[in-house]
Amino acid sequence: MLAPAHIIRTEDIDAYDTLMDQFTDAILPQDFVEWMWVRDLTDQTWEELRAKRARAVRLKLARRETVELILKSHYPANTLKDAEMEFAIQKDVADIMMGEEIPKAGFDEIRKQFGVTGLDNFGAAYQSYLADMERLQRIADRANARRNMTLREIDRRRDAAARRARDTVTSVTSGTGAIDAEFE
Repeated sequence: MLAPAHIIRTEDIDAYDTLMDQFTDAILPQDFVEWMWVRDLTDQTWEELRAKRARAVRLKLARRETVELILKSHYPANTLKDAEMEFAIQKDVADIMMGEEIPKAGFDEIRKQFGVTGLDNFGAAYQSYLADMERLQRIADRANARRNMTLREIDRRRDAAARRARDTVTSVTSGTGAIDAEFE
């Protein structure tokens, strides 16, 4: 009935389908227009969640780059050309990012030497990709605004249908459009 979902190959189609099922259960679509709204709500919410996931990944990558920069600044420049040293740094970066205690303790000491705290590290990572973060936030905000407009449209359409039904009931029961309902 509707076109295929706009899912990226690496995304979870089952999660998308679950989200659509949740909107279907909440909206209880009565016709094709309402099914289109369910699809729009699902797509808009999925787009917002995608942007939020992208922000989290971008921030994690930025933090990783900052950790790597601090570690590389700690070692003499000539040792950085050594492939084994580069491998060791990359392993330490990966371990620190995974929260491993031994490299993290050593990294905390290196940060102290530079006068950098964990919050400084996080702040530098965030600041270095602020334009990306703002762009992804605008994408999430626009999806949220479109979803809210769709929800208002559903309310307007359903309110109008309910109003027409009430008017019909009033008309029929008040005598202006009375139907003779005699029983034998």
